[in-house]
Amino acid sequence: MATQDQKPVVLAIPKREHLSSAEAISTIVNKSKTLRLTALKRSPSAFTSTYAREIQFNEDTWTNRAFNPLTRIYIALSPSATSANIRPESNEDNGSHSIEQILIDRRWLGQVTLMGPVVLPTDGEKANSAPWELFKGLDFEQAATDAQGIPPGSKVVYVLLGMYVLPEKRGVGHGRSLLEAATGTVREEAKGKKVDATLVVLVGRENERAKKLYERVGFVPWEETVDVEGEEHWPLSLDVGQ
Repeated sequence: MATQDQKPVVLAIPKREHLSSAEAISTIVNKSKTLRLTALKRSPSAFTSTYAREIQFNEDTWTNRAFNPLTRIYIALSPSATSANIRPESNEDNGSHSIEQILIDRRWLGQVTLMGPVVLPTDGEKANSAPWELFKGLDFEQAATDAQGIPPGSKVVYVLLGMYVLPEKRGVGHGRSLLEAATGTVREEAKGKKVDATLVVLVGRENERAKKLYERVGFVPWEETVDVEGEEHWPLSLDVGQ
């Protein structure tokens, strides 16, 4: 773990409407695209998607991914005096070092995407679906609107996607900081909405290092692996009460 003066910095990509210009939007989309493609190329076994598939995506696809209304994307950056005390999802403007400017200026070292919440169905066709299956085929605009009106007392699910830290930057706390930012958001939202939340993630069966990282921040592995697109994965979940 890094020492206090080297504490990793994690910031969330702001909503598109909070960015100052088309140029800022383009820069952030390109940085997200570059890190994602780097992850797929350098650590292909960690993902269900592939570099060959995603290199074909057009700019609209990358933009829609970066600003999906049902997701928050957390970015790990090198520490700096200007960014160390800004909360991950703060809209605070620290002079010229706003969240937008920090994300544009600094190197991205890792990222993770938090998607949700959606209500866990108690009946109907999807009642017996695995939690991560609930996110397939969603109309994300409608799902984000629905998320604003989830009734208190509901059971909801979130999923973590695309967790990655550059290999040369591992071992100093960036991964843990990304997970703490994401789980912190789930805890805050569960409390604010007065719901019970479950956060799930799928980890490749052979990726023991990642599995142990999730366990260190409170995730519990399921008893058995599951098949996802022909490969075995460990489901892990974190339950968060209201």
